[in-house]
Amino acid sequence: MLITSTRGIFAAGDVTNVPEKQIIIAAGEGAKDTLAAFRLTRHLNQASLRISLN
Repeated sequence: MLITSTRGIFAAGDVTNVPEKQIIIAAGEGAKDTLAAFRLTRHLNQASLRISLN
């Protein structure tokens, strides 16, 4: 949250112009995609196990 030029008004999220925000968003997207890949791998492994048991 950033202080604006108007007393008592703060800025956050998309209305800010903070260079570090892009890094944080990229890190969050990377973490989200890593979790999606993990879930997909786990799902494929479980499906493979079911096929081999049949």
